[in-house]
Amino acid sequence: MKAVRCMVEGNNCLINGLLRIDERGWAQSVEVMRAEQQGVPGQVLYCHKDTVRFYVVRNETGEYVSPQLYQPNNKTYHYDFRSNLKQILAEQEGPVLWGYCSTETGVVVVQPVYQFASPMNYGEPADTAVVQKDGYLGIIDIFGHICLDFNYNGIQNLKEIAVVMKDGRYGLFSRGGKEMIPVIYDELEIWENDHCFGYVKVRKNGKAGLISLKNEMILDCLYDELKHRDQHNHDLVHESTPELAHETLPFGLVMAQKNGKWGMVNLKNQIQVDFLYDSLTGYDMRKNLLVACRDGKKGIINLNGRQIIDFSYEDIKISPLQDDVIVAQKNGKWGMLNGTGEIRIDFIYDQIRDYQWQWDRAIVEKGRYSGITDFSGNILLKCRYRSLSPCFSWAAKEKYSGYYMVRTKTGWGIMNNEFEFTISPKYLRFEDIFTEFPFYKMWAIDDSDDEDKYNLLSFNGTIGSGFRYDHIHELRQYDRNKSDLTKVVKDGRFGLLDGTGRELVSPQYDWIDLEYQDGLVVIKKNGLYGYLDCYGNEAIEPVFEDAEEFHEGVALIRKDGLYGYIDVCGNYLLAPCLKNRARSFKTFLKQFRSNFADETGSRGIENSEERIEY
Repeated sequence: MKAVRCMVEGNNCLINGLLRIDERGWAQSVEVMRAEQQGVPGQVLYCHKDTVRFYVVRNETGEYVSPQLYQPNNKTYHYDFRSNLKQILAEQEGPVLWGYCSTETGVVVVQPVYQFASPMNYGEPADTAVVQKDGYLGIIDIFGHICLDFNYNGIQNLKEIAVVMKDGRYGLFSRGGKEMIPVIYDELEIWENDHCFGYVKVRKNGKAGLISLKNEMILDCLYDELKHRDQHNHDLVHESTPELAHETLPFGLVMAQKNGKWGMVNLKNQIQVDFLYDSLTGYDMRKNLLVACRDGKKGIINLNGRQIIDFSYEDIKISPLQDDVIVAQKNGKWGMLNGTGEIRIDFIYDQIRDYQWQWDRAIVEKGRYSGITDFSGNILLKCRYRSLSPCFSWAAKEKYSGYYMVRTKTGWGIMNNEFEFTISPKYLRFEDIFTEFPFYKMWAIDDSDDEDKYNLLSFNGTIGSGFRYDHIHELRQYDRNKSDLTKVVKDGRFGLLDGTGRELVSPQYDWIDLEYQDGLVVIKKNGLYGYLDCYGNEAIEPVFEDAEEFHEGVALIRKDGLYGYIDVCGNYLLAPCLKNRARSFKTFLKQFRSNFADETGSRGIENSEERIEY
């Protein structure tokens, strides 16, 4: 069996590898070449998927050529998977052939015979990928079986279905290769949301229509354009209120344009709103309200076409999170209306923002300065601050934390909802505001000594670690005791702060990884690896040349150039004896038992590495 150079898909990078080829010319397995191992084959664990792509290069005579995707001193070539890989691969000396291998074992599951291959698209009932052969695209499954023949110029693989393109025409196929919509349309776009699935917008002879996934014509191809959502409105919708109607399709309605004017039709092809408007936006379908534009001015109508708010505004912004609140622009100034068009805030401001996340409060701007009013127009905070924004918690149920980040002429500070400074405005800047409960903390930076120093502060000002760190890397929450941990750096050494800003671990380590697994985290000290527990104690001393995170109570380590496994107490499950990096402890045991029918014990395992290939 011989080995040839290949390139393997990693986490946003391509990695050097070795491809094992048997006497018949069949690819058998892939082994990654890690730079720190100086070319020693290792495991394929750079991608969290079950299967990853790899490729080899063959010249015109069929001989393998080493891929050249890296500089002489850089064995990893980083790239964006969304970019055009064909441009990157144009540097090769010969044809590039793609295949797939297992991340767990490195075993080749699909032979490298394709001109190009996409990442595996994971889903039920099988994993699939788009591949290219003889210049045409098709779809294969994880076993290399053809799901869709190689007949197409373009394919969009959507797990259960695939949009195909051939000779400039589009159609739809099931993942099993069954034609669902014939390849006859100029354009094809699948519509779906949390409530509806199975509608496809198509275009033929320049006109748009709507069909079902069963190829049933719902709306004839008679319209200039069709849409079922407004993206601006969609961006405002809170994740906990999906019923709010930025979507019209769940209500059986579609916004349509005909002869340059917009209206609305239902799924029975009946006109719901006449085609009279320059634009139309779904506002709140619970109340049957739409934002419409006519003669360059915006207003609000209902589904019967009756005017609710007159067409006298340059722009209208709504928040699905706030009932009876409409922000509008008139004569270049912004104000606020209620649902019947009565003025709540006079049209005197250059901007009104952040009203959707607060209750009965809006941030207003005049010139370069910001302030706060309530929804009745009463001034709560005068427009005298250079910057003013609420501190949000995007992951929390209540988004608004009750604090504001404020900038004055003296610096940045934090203000509570009673407009009292809990942190004086004296800091150079703030970074990474952590508002997920129970954090409510941030990094503050001060340069009073002509050198940036970092401090961890709580919003209420009761927690502060002091300006003594060169940098603060990240803040994480440890699940077991719900305490947040912060990684800090001082003089090139890493330490940890607990949730009160106290030094849990003084800066003394080369590196600390905050990905806690089984209650332990990897550390590096004086070039050797060990583990810390959640209380900052060295649970396992740093004595290893390499160490990985624990998984199900087992971690891979390297000592004296050999690999082995330890448990969470630091005891050897397998003493360092493997010359090459094993796939995983479970895979090792499976391979070991298949080679040795009888149990040989620890000594037998230690002496068996040459009989087992890894």
